[in-house]
Amino acid sequence: MANRYRVLSVLGVLSLLAVASYYIYTPGPWDSEKTEKRHGFIYYLPVTAFVDPKWVRMNTVLSRAQVVCDSNDVAAAARNFTCDMTVAAVPGWGHLCTKTRAMFVELCRTRSYAGHRFIAKIDDDAIIDPLVEEYIETHYNDGQEGHVYFGTTYGPSTRYDPANNTWFGGWFNGFNTEVMDQICDCDLPECVPAMGEDQWTGYVLGRCGVRKRDLVVPVDLVHHKNYGTKRLQISFKAIRNR
Repeated sequence: MANRYRVLSVLGVLSLLAVASYYIYTPGPWDSEKTEKRHGFIYYLPVTAFVDPKWVRMNTVLSRAQVVCDSNDVAAAARNFTCDMTVAAVPGWGHLCTKTRAMFVELCRTRSYAGHRFIAKIDDDAIIDPLVEEYIETHYNDGQEGHVYFGTTYGPSTRYDPANNTWFGGWFNGFNTEVMDQICDCDLPECVPAMGEDQWTGYVLGRCGVRKRDLVVPVDLVHHKNYGTKRLQISFKAIRNR
């Protein structure tokens, strides 16, 4: 009997220690470091009537994004999309630059990115590893001074426009919010014919004289239209999103 009580007492102590350790060591929403990291990035996701809301909800990063709707997308709510921003509808791939510029104008008007460290634009045909945030924060805080423009490249090299301005792929690119402040203090240039939205972003940074350094994000953290390993191959090339 004494041994039985001794065993029960030991189990009771262990249970109390387990409960105590949960409340002492498990970070909750009150943990300032976790909260700062969780709110370090704000994403903007342009959508059209073709974007699948269920796919967005299943994607960890996309599901956290601010949704940018077309002004004529009256059925967005019926598709379970809550529009955080609305811009003038510009149909077709050739008008994506105009739509991106309209989004920048609205961002500068509302400053909805305030309170965050980084701002990024993402597309629904990209899979983004949540570790991308840690990568950017680590390399942003690696002792190098200056603001940062980050993204992934087309192929093995960084692209430059005729004025030698860097531009990253439109499916994922962004900067720290101080860069966005510099952009908002500038008179945003109009889109140049045949210029894509990604090239326009690089053009804006150069035209506005934004002080920044370029940070190339590894392609294994951002997958555009395709994801593949030895065991799994997924293609998003057939997604109709415009």
